[in-house]
Amino acid sequence: ALIYCILACILSCIEDIIEYFNQWAYIFVGIYGTSYLESGKRVLELFNARGITAIISNGLASYVLTNVVLSSSLLCGLSGY
Repeated sequence: ALIYCILACILSCIEDIIEYFNQWAYIFVGIYGTSYLESGKRVLELFNARGITAIISNGLASYVLTNVVLSSSLLCGLSGY
């Protein structure tokens, strides 16, 4: 059960990252009319060129930190039990 909870937490984090990326790629598809994969590449190039990677990293870091805190508190709780 513990392994299932950890895997569910990791998959949830990955799902949030993918959804965040999809928002930007879909916007790019709507504006420029390119394919989804091409839009994804162009969005990443835009982020790198404009320095927006720091904003995205900051937003994604909160997901990672939340999951680390929850996982460590779960492990501490289980070890104390």
